[in-house]
Amino acid sequence: MVCVLDADHDPSAESPSVISTRGTMSGWSHQPQADANHHCYTGSLMLVAGSSLDKLSLEVRSSIGSLLSSRLIGVADTAPTVNISLIDGEGEPLDRVRGGGGEYLELTFSDVDDPFSSITGDLTVVWPGASTILLPLDIVDIQTPLIVELTSVGQPLESGELAIGIEATGRHGASLNVAQQFTFMLTPPVVVQAAICDETESVEALRFGETLVLYALVESERALEVQQASMSQLGWSVNAPMLSNEAAMVPPVGCFGSETTALEPNQAMVAFRLRLDGSFIDGAGEVLFTVRDIDGLSTSLKTPLNFFHASPSLYAPPLGNATAGDRIEPTAFVEDLDGLTDVQCQATATANGTLLANFTLVPQVEADETTNGTLRLAFPTTKALNNQTVMFNFTCVDGWGQTSAVEVGTLLAPMPPCENCSQISDDAEKTSTMAQSTTMLFVLAVALALLAICVTLVLRKTSSESQP
Repeated sequence: MVCVLDADHDPSAESPSVISTRGTMSGWSHQPQADANHHCYTGSLMLVAGSSLDKLSLEVRSSIGSLLSSRLIGVADTAPTVNISLIDGEGEPLDRVRGGGGEYLELTFSDVDDPFSSITGDLTVVWPGASTILLPLDIVDIQTPLIVELTSVGQPLESGELAIGIEATGRHGASLNVAQQFTFMLTPPVVVQAAICDETESVEALRFGETLVLYALVESERALEVQQASMSQLGWSVNAPMLSNEAAMVPPVGCFGSETTALEPNQAMVAFRLRLDGSFIDGAGEVLFTVRDIDGLSTSLKTPLNFFHASPSLYAPPLGNATAGDRIEPTAFVEDLDGLTDVQCQATATANGTLLANFTLVPQVEADETTNGTLRLAFPTTKALNNQTVMFNFTCVDGWGQTSAVEVGTLLAPMPPCENCSQISDDAEKTSTMAQSTTMLFVLAVALALLAICVTLVLRKTSSESQP
């Protein structure tokens, strides 16, 4: 603003001008005052962003160019500013800090008088319950936001506020000191899915001698410290070993009812082998899965599981080629991890759905063996089974009513032709003729006997009627 006291000043004809050694003057206009002899002029001086902070010279000249006044004006440096945002890996804003990694600070700097300048300083990150983390800042161009990853802290933390501090200096020495806090709340791990499965699907019972796997999908914002599974029954508990083989960590398709999708960064699949020992009995039991993170927060999941004794299992090796009329001797092997003392077995022989024979079998056990035995039988065949498949079905049942069956068969080739068929035919003819003659003689004798009996009865009746 330039003001002058002049009783006969004419603003329209005698408007002064202001000349600056730098920048652009604009909006120069007369501003009426309460005193008629007091005249003021205002305007704006705009300096180019990023220009020097050296003093500039202003000259006020009359309408005819005479120097009326001059002054050196200092140029101040505007301090830069920063906006601190919390985002995820996709750039989406987050409402709180989770502390499990995959979280970022987006630092957007601005400097109105130095928009293309650089920033240097320090960034401090203070997790609640942990020591301060100091990161250097050296930004060449503040027009590009700076992304800083909040790496997961490998030590126990507390719920509270994540404190962020920035101390920086702009291009011309203007300082920036900003502090901001984000809510940090500890959350316990979550068991997203858990199932006890065999090689194909989820199950609800475990038999002695059988091996199952407990699969659990765990989600945790923080690193996990304890992952443990145990089988328990009637107050007794046995830990289940954790599987470390990467291939064993993949559950079968039918385990969770659908194929497992790709895991998120904060998810993990764990697996434990389940196998009963002699300390358990038949009946209800359960599997307890516990997971705890490094902050001491834990989650447990109980899954009921019925325990049963092992069922017998059968295996029959394939039969070789056979011919009608041969003696077939199929063999089967039975195994029961509980022992064979209570195992009863039987077998059937069938052809084209027709039952040919039943067999009751006793497992033959070696002297030093208690869980494995052999089943053997012998079955003679005849010419009537030419070109037919004979099937042998072995079935075993233990004392708990648990059964196992296996079937094996063979196709019988036709019986080979005889070497002296004519002699056999003559003998057969003679035998047939003799049989027919014998039959005829037998029929004739019976007829004569009946005739004799009838004649005798008639004679007796006639004799009795003739007597007075």
